[in-house]
Amino acid sequence: MKKIFLLFPLIILGSTLTACDNTSWAWWEDDNITIEKYVSMKDAMKALDSSATHFDLATASKSKYSRKTYYKEYLGKFSTETDSDISSSMNVVSNKYPNNVVVTNTVSDTSESFLNAKSVQSFSNDTYLICQEDKSILQRSITDYGYGEKVGSNTIIPYSTDETLKSYLSIGSTLSSSSISWDKATYGFSKNNDIIIETMSSSSGSYIVKFNGKTIQTYVTNIYNKYRLKKVEQKQDSSEYMLDYSYSKIEILIGSSIFDEPLKEPFLLEKTETVTEYSTSVNKDYDISKIPEVKTE
Repeated sequence: MKKIFLLFPLIILGSTLTACDNTSWAWWEDDNITIEKYVSMKDAMKALDSSATHFDLATASKSKYSRKTYYKEYLGKFSTETDSDISSSMNVVSNKYPNNVVVTNTVSDTSESFLNAKSVQSFSNDTYLICQEDKSILQRSITDYGYGEKVGSNTIIPYSTDETLKSYLSIGSTLSSSSISWDKATYGFSKNNDIIIETMSSSSGSYIVKFNGKTIQTYVTNIYNKYRLKKVEQKQDSSEYMLDYSYSKIEILIGSSIFDEPLKEPFLLEKTETVTEYSTSVNKDYDISKIPEVKTE
């Protein structure tokens, strides 16, 4: 079974941490991610397909996810009890160890504000994947909701093939050229000859105001993705790459008031950002004796 590349962390669960402001993403801007030199689409595609075969090189990854909505703010006094503003974020850190152990920690918080009511949720989760002697995988999940005892589960994933086992125990990206709409992409070399690929898309839709049942047609979704491919091996006739950074931004904007009157500038209804970094740093064997037992629900 081939791993699927995900822009968003694996555990969403309707999640939301306190939303990050722009400074939370400043480290990305400081990295070498700007297109400075030409590369052909053919070579950009080859590099991305090369990266998809090297998903097992990553030994650590960290993802930051942030989502904030402003629907209640947009509606103002016309909001109803079912309209809300959501603030959410999630941090996910994974490490792969030489003795076939993968440990993932997820921290998530959610805050949802309705007209009068408010909902909050937070949890942390530790997931362990441990390869057994028979090549099956013990998957142990432990969740802490911040009160009471931690709860968890044990699942055995039976061995099928070496390729499937490799996929389960890998944390890298398998994004390939077939996943990209190349007619809506830009690509090139950065200053230090990493390959940068950017994709852009927009779509329109309608938004229905519950208060008066009016349908507003000026609803636009902008989606932007950026990927960085780093060279991992130089061959005589070509180079091998792996994806070591990805960034995604989704913005939903509306250009009219609830009475379908044009606004002076678009109003941001929703914004989502996800950034993931992959590393090939060397880890030592994981001490399996430190993996806690779980209390199952």
